[in-house]
Amino acid sequence: MKCSGRVLGALAAAWLICQSAAMAQQQSPQDLAMDTLRTRQPTDLDDKIFNDWIDMELQQLEQAPAAAKAAAAQQFVQRFADQYNNEKNTPEFKQRFAERMAAIFIQELKKGAQLDTDVARAIARVMLQVQSIRLLDALLAGIQFPDDVVRYLSAQGLTAIQGAVAADARLAAQTIQTIAGIGANEANPVVAAELYRAISYPQHPEDSVNGILTMMDGRLKILSQPGVELDRGELPALYFLSSEAVANAVNAAKVEVVRRLAALLKIDVERYATPGLSDAETAAIEETIYEAEALMSSLVNVPAGERKPSITEKMQKGGPAAPIDMQVELNLWIGTPTVQGVLNKPPWNIPQPTQ
Repeated sequence: MKCSGRVLGALAAAWLICQSAAMAQQQSPQDLAMDTLRTRQPTDLDDKIFNDWIDMELQQLEQAPAAAKAAAAQQFVQRFADQYNNEKNTPEFKQRFAERMAAIFIQELKKGAQLDTDVARAIARVMLQVQSIRLLDALLAGIQFPDDVVRYLSAQGLTAIQGAVAADARLAAQTIQTIAGIGANEANPVVAAELYRAISYPQHPEDSVNGILTMMDGRLKILSQPGVELDRGELPALYFLSSEAVANAVNAAKVEVVRRLAALLKIDVERYATPGLSDAETAAIEETIYEAEALMSSLVNVPAGERKPSITEKMQKGGPAAPIDMQVELNLWIGTPTVQGVLNKPPWNIPQPTQ
């Protein structure tokens, strides 16, 4: 006998209502144990209390009927938020709770595609709400998960704890380097943009600039693949590199920054000339060209008597000849195998980008 979607939905809703009612009427032994623990300083012997409560919540979510999974996941996130933010919690309780979450969540996320996507997303939402530095390693596991939403939420979580991470210079440097290495392989532009934000620490400009350059190297390889639709993924990096907070660090790494900007401009200008681009991709390319060239122009002085190229000017002028005119301006910047541009001659000596 087959059940209609309406019947299944009703059964799932009934299941969720029963679960909620049961929890409201009587606290579980795990809840009661957490209540006895929250007002004091936990020890290693208390880890089992945390573990049992977290495992109980995971099991309930995993066992929820498919039609009720979304509602169960929302309840899961709220239960963790309520537990973590209880006004009776001691600081030591919250710290230990976050540590146990991290340990268990890492093991769950390491399951990869074998972990139910709804469960993985709920875990990522919990970490984003808790915003504890104790979840750092779990968030790093999250940005390597197969699901785009999990990676995005985990990247947001990493951005949210920047202030705490920044207080430890060594930890900040390690975190930036780790995220940048992972981000170099990120193909989703929305996730990539958030990962760039996650490594943009105004408190640690040199580390951040180096991290952005590392991540950008990988992203440029992805964007240069034939037929890849271009996006706004690099805009947060360009905004950060253009900010006053990192001006000295960018200036110290000027040649390396300009090298990446030249490669990015080459990819975008050449793609811009492709017939049949969507309005969305065209707009993304135009924004990227505008920001990338503005930054490069601010870093590069042309010799006296030479005109500074402007891809943006030709782009904004528009018209049927715009893609060709933009390519000419790009060549004036980066040169060609037979003609010197601003960048492939002294003092820059930057070879023409191969991407």
